[in-house]
Amino acid sequence: MTTSRASRPAERLDRLLAALTTVRAPHQAAVFRIGLSAVVLAFLLREWPHRHVLYGDRSPLSFELAQVLVREERTFTVLAWGDGALWFEAVYVVTMAAALAVMLGWRTRGTTVVLMAGVLSIVNRNTLVGDGGDNVVRIMVIYLVFTRCAQVCSLDARRARLRADRGTRDTPWPDHDPVGPLLWAASVAALVPLSSYDTRGWSLSSGPCGPSRASGTRPTCGSRGTRPGPCSTRPVPCSTTPRWP
Repeated sequence: MTTSRASRPAERLDRLLAALTTVRAPHQAAVFRIGLSAVVLAFLLREWPHRHVLYGDRSPLSFELAQVLVREERTFTVLAWGDGALWFEAVYVVTMAAALAVMLGWRTRGTTVVLMAGVLSIVNRNTLVGDGGDNVVRIMVIYLVFTRCAQVCSLDARRARLRADRGTRDTPWPDHDPVGPLLWAASVAALVPLSSYDTRGWSLSSGPCGPSRASGTRPTCGSRGTRPGPCSTRPVPCSTTPRWP
C-alpha cells in the first residue's frame, strides 16, 4: 500500500510531462513549418535583384537613419552592427539557407533560431517598406522556434527512423538527437550577448542607446550651443528637442 501511494505522485508527474511534451498535431506543425519557410524563401528570392535597394547599402534609408529607426522602434536587427555590403550579403544568404534547411526539416531546433534572427534582421532594417504581412511573418517565425515541427516530413524524422532501425540503444540518448538541442542552445547563447552590443540593434542590458540612456541623464548644452544627440555622440543644436523616452 505504501509503495503504491508513493508511486502515485511520480505517475502523475510522468503523465503531466507526457501531456506537455507530446506533439498533438505533428502533420499540421509540419505543414506550418514547410509553408512558412517556403514563403520566406520565395520572398527573399523574389527580392534578390532589389535587395540592396530595399534593405542594403543602396537603400534610401541610410545606415545612420536606420540606426535612428531601430532605436526609436526598439527592434532587433543584426544589420545594425555594420553597414558593409559583405555583411549584408552574408546575412541575406544565411537567411535563405536557413529557410531552405527549415523547409527540409534539417536540424530544425537550430535552424529555426537562425531563420528567426535573419528574418527579423532583414525586415527590421527598413520597416518603412513593409506592411501588415511582414508583422505576421515576424510573429510566426518567433512562434516557429518554440514549435516541435519536425516530427514528420523532415530530414530530422528520417534520421530518427534510421537510428531506431539500426538499434543504437547503447548511446547516452537512445531516443533523442542531442545535436538539435545543442544547436538551439548555441544559437541562443550567441544571439543574447550580441544583442547587448552597445547602440547596435537591440540592446538587452543597457537600453536601446547604451549606458548613458539607461542612467536617465540628459546631456546639457555646451559652449558652442550644441549637445550630443539622444542616441549618439553626433551633436545637435540646442534649439531642437530630441525624444527621450
